[in-house]
Amino acid sequence: MFISIEGGEGCGKSTLASSLFKYLSTEGAEVVCTREPGGTPLGEELRDILLSNHSFPPNSVTELMLFLAARSEHVQKVILPALRENKIVICERFHDSTIVYQGFAGELDVNYVSDLCYNFMGKETLIPQLTFLLDVPVEEGLKRKRNQKELDRFERKNLSYHEKVRRGFLIQAKRFPERIKILDATLGKKELLEASLSYIPTLFLL
Repeated sequence: MFISIEGGEGCGKSTLASSLFKYLSTEGAEVVCTREPGGTPLGEELRDILLSNHSFPPNSVTELMLFLAARSEHVQKVILPALRENKIVICERFHDSTIVYQGFAGELDVNYVSDLCYNFMGKETLIPQLTFLLDVPVEEGLKRKRNQKELDRFERKNLSYHEKVRRGFLIQAKRFPERIKILDATLGKKELLEASLSYIPTLFLL
C-alpha cells in the first residue's frame, strides 16, 4: 500500500506520518516512512537547493524539473523496492504537492505540471492508493511554522500564495475523491490518527 500525506504549510504531515508509522508497525505491518523532496541522499541535497532562502532561486521550469528529478530517484531507490516487498509506504508529499505548488499556486500551467508528474517515469506511473489531505486555515498553519523554526523559501511566500495552495489542494481532492480524503488538521493528534485509520482497513483488502 502506498499512502501519501498532503497539505499546506504547518498542517501536521510529519506528525500524522509518525503516528501512522507507529500504529501500523505495532499492528505487525512493515512500514517505510519517507518524504519529498528527499528520501535519498541525492534527494536530500536537492531538497536543500529547493527550500533554501538563497539569492538565486531557480526559475519555474527548473524548479519543477528539480522536484521531478528528486522524485525519480526516490521512486526508483526507495518507494518501488519497498512496495515490491509488500511493505506499506507512507510519503509526506508526492505528485499532488507538485501540481498544487508549481501549478495552481505557481507560474506554470496545471495541466502541463500534471502531465509531467504522471508521465515522467514512462511505463512505471505511480499514484498513491490513498492520500490524506490535511486541511488547515492558512493563518493557523503559518503560525505553527513560525513557532517551530526558521521559515524556508516556500514558507516565506505571501498569504495570497498560501491561499492558492490551500485552494489547489481542495480542487485536487474534488477531482479525485476516491483517492484523496480530506482530514481536519485542527484536530488533536489522537483524533487525526483515528480519522485517518477509518479509511485504511478496506484498502488492506484490495
